[in-house]
Amino acid sequence: MDERIIVKALELASIDASPEVVRQTTLFVDHLKKVNETVNLTAITDDESIGTRHLQDSWMLCPYIPKGSTLIDVGSGAGFPGLALKIVRSDLDVTLLDSVRKKTDFLESAVELLDIDHVCAIHGRAEELGRDHLYRDQFDVAVARAVTALPTLLELSLPLVRVC
Repeated sequence: MDERIIVKALELASIDASPEVVRQTTLFVDHLKKVNETVNLTAITDDESIGTRHLQDSWMLCPYIPKGSTLIDVGSGAGFPGLALKIVRSDLDVTLLDSVRKKTDFLESAVELLDIDHVCAIHGRAEELGRDHLYRDQFDVAVARAVTALPTLLELSLPLVRVC
């Protein structure tokens, strides 16, 4: 991945382009592109589109997520927005949820490669986790991209979020 594209995406999202964030993002995207050659994780594969449609889009959420939040990414897929957010927000405790095993396998390998703490990938369905006492009412924030229509997404994700 061209690091200049990452730096540009960070700047457009008003995030400091520290060398460590750029390094981890490059490592993550390069791993994603390599795995995507054999496992269909995303249709977006060119650097420019990854920079704007995956990374920058994910990072635009940063100002709306309180410091130190527990976050669940429902339908995390290739790690957007959850893993991309974790790379720039080390203060977050992130759970990446996807119902497709090959995607959670990829997410686990990416987390291990990046050697980051307080992030886990779970193979499961939001409607099931919402009934599980280990996950129900446990998160400060739920995020998702391209999962389903908003009314359905709310039904799936709201049981996972703490009542204020």
